[in-house]
Amino acid sequence: MDIIINTLLHSMILFFFLTLFYFFFIAPVISHHLDVELQKYISKSVNSQIYSYNQTHPNTDWRVLQNISEKLRNFYSTPDIQKNSENYNIQMYTYAFIFIYFLSIITLYFYFVYTKKNINILFIIYENILLFLLIGIMEYLFFLNIAYKYYIVYPDDVSRMIINRINYNLINI
Repeated sequence: MDIIINTLLHSMILFFFLTLFYFFFIAPVISHHLDVELQKYISKSVNSQIYSYNQTHPNTDWRVLQNISEKLRNFYSTPDIQKNSENYNIQMYTYAFIFIYFLSIITLYFYFVYTKKNINILFIIYENILLFLLIGIMEYLFFLNIAYKYYIVYPDDVSRMIINRINYNLINI
């Protein structure tokens, strides 16, 4: 029975720490990093592409592109889209902590109902918290030094996709 309680506690504490680590550190850092990188690549690519396109097509009616840009900005800036995104994130946050809650209840159920012998649950909790603090420090260092700096999509790919899409849309207007 010790192994079941220890496994449940281990799982509960691991999930709890990983959930906190994700919601309060990884998600904000990734969101900020993604925003900065996209702004940098899009700005650089779009400016050079518009200049290049303007050189080869001097009679372009740029008002059409401005209208499209304005429509896209208005569409993606609506409160409904932002609210839906926020609601979705709140829902994911809630699901994660509901799962932790139920895992805690199951752990306590096994502890109080199925154990007839004295189990030092405080030692098991202490041991698991210490283990996860050490693992958390390693995860933190790994994330900052490797995962955060790893290119999932290369900058040239982002630029090329944006440029190709702009070219396609400008030619087919």
